Amino acid sequence: MNKDRNPEFLGRKVFFLYPHSVIQNDMINILINYEYEVYSINDHEIMLKLSEKYPESILFINIDDKLNEEEWESYINKYINNEKMISRIGILTYNKDKNLAEKYLMDIMVPCGFIVLSLSLRQSAVTILKTLKANEAKGRRKFLRAADINSENSKLNFKYNGSLYNGNISDISIAGMAITLSSDILIPVNTHLQDIQLQLKGIICRVSGIVAAHRNQNGSFVLMFRDIDELSAAKIHNYIQNRLQFNMSQIIKNI
Repeated sequence: MNKDRNPEFLGRKVFFLYPHSVIQNDMINILINYEYEVYSINDHEIMLKLSEKYPESILFINIDDKLNEEEWESYINKYINNEKMISRIGILTYNKDKNLAEKYLMDIMVPCGFIVLSLSLRQSAVTILKTLKANEAKGRRKFLRAADINSENSKLNFKYNGSLYNGNISDISIAGMAITLSSDILIPVNTHLQDIQLQLKGIICRVSGIVAAHRNQNGSFVLMFRDIDELSAAKIHNYIQNRLQFNMSQIIKNI
């Protein structure tokens, strides 16, 4: 197990290898909204290396693309027969062949199922969500977050006591964020800040929130969101997903 990551507490990474268009375009957004940590990977050789780096993760493989049936069988057996790699493997396909399903479920014994995708996004989502829940993919973590983002163009501004304040966001989830203001000011805990404008890589949304705790210095504090609307929630989730996928692309460059 990766010593830096305890899946019981932090949850498991969920990888989709060569995701179908319905997964890439819609399903990943649904899973992010349910606070699962999801990544799209489009290189099966790179995925082998990621599997060794994150063996506690979950991997769904699209067997309808890139390799033929025999090649996929050989590839998937590399995971099943190596205890240092991801063992929680699931198959995604539009192929309803019962013999193919029996091979993966009974012979190869993939533990996360042989999932025949439906033309109904909702039906497919329900099946995948059940699989993730059964494998405790979320752990004890309630909310997915993007961390250490000071280097990005992720800023905020709001008015307090008639003055305009600006700052940077260092961590954000759908529940709240950690921020540092450009001005050295102490805003009391439990202060309700209205109409906070967030700029998340050029995407603007508005939220309100309560100052929950101060950090090490004036102007640095944790704010919990209040009454966040659906559009702002979608923008924050989308930002978090893009940030996580970007981080994974940087990791891939170094493996």
